[in-house]
Amino acid sequence: MKEFDLIVIGAGPGGYVPAIRAAQLGKKVAIVERKKLGGTCLNVGCVPSKALLKHSELVEEIQKANSWGIHTGEVSIDFQKLMKRKDQVVRTLAGGVEHLLNKNNIEIFQGEASVTGDLIVTVGAETLRGKDLLLATGSRPFIPPIKGLHQVNYLTTDTFFDLKELPKQLVIIGGGVISVELAFAMAPLGTNVTIIEVAPDILLTEDEDARKVIKKHLKKKKIKAITLAEIQEVTDGKVLLTDQEISFDTLLVATGRQPNLEVATDLNLKLDSANKFVEVNEFYETSKKHVYAVGDLIGGYQLAHAASAE
Repeated sequence: MKEFDLIVIGAGPGGYVPAIRAAQLGKKVAIVERKKLGGTCLNVGCVPSKALLKHSELVEEIQKANSWGIHTGEVSIDFQKLMKRKDQVVRTLAGGVEHLLNKNNIEIFQGEASVTGDLIVTVGAETLRGKDLLLATGSRPFIPPIKGLHQVNYLTTDTFFDLKELPKQLVIIGGGVISVELAFAMAPLGTNVTIIEVAPDILLTEDEDARKVIKKHLKKKKIKAITLAEIQEVTDGKVLLTDQEISFDTLLVATGRQPNLEVATDLNLKLDSANKFVEVNEFYETSKKHVYAVGDLIGGYQLAHAASAE
């Protein structure tokens, strides 16, 4: 059995940042990740979406240059090549995270972690014991119970960046930050985008004045946003609302995220009053001594910089 001062479960911003800091302060640290180093933000969130936004920005700059008299000819999109560039950006940054973990002598364990009450962590054939345990297990896409949804092919934000072909008609269910950002990324590339939101407005977590500015730009980019939508059913190629049908060749469900509670459940940790997130005190300690939690697992702002700050 390997002994550590600190075992971190989850190698996203809520995990690798404290792992590195603890190691710098002289602690013996292990980090466990079941998927990819860097977590949601780096692999299927902020970073790939910003790469796509950069591509779209360049298209718009070329169009502006043409309108000014700098003629470049017709713009054509090699979507597979754009996605390869996105992959390279992600790989470079993920490599940077791995380099920092190795540089600080943090042992990396790849695989699913199971934890017992005495802080013994099992990862495959490896058994680890820590004096302290930090849970940074992140979240996964929430899929609402929409009739017919599971009978059709749909994407989540975890799978959207695996697209191989540029969508012609993209429908996004959900009007939050992620969906609006991806709408801005795809529309300039030539995709017809429609956002469907059941709430009275899109981006309800944001300031009202900011929403006005963004909605103005959505309109300018010919992105349609339907609010107060009543979704009756999803069929192959169509979202059926009470008053209209919206066609798609690509459907993205971006209706928020839910925490990965498996390890917290194994440890029988106390949840908050809504029974959704792990409850922590002012030091981010859970109901079990020597077990801490940060990031998407504890609610609040489900953002990379919030997790790393915690």
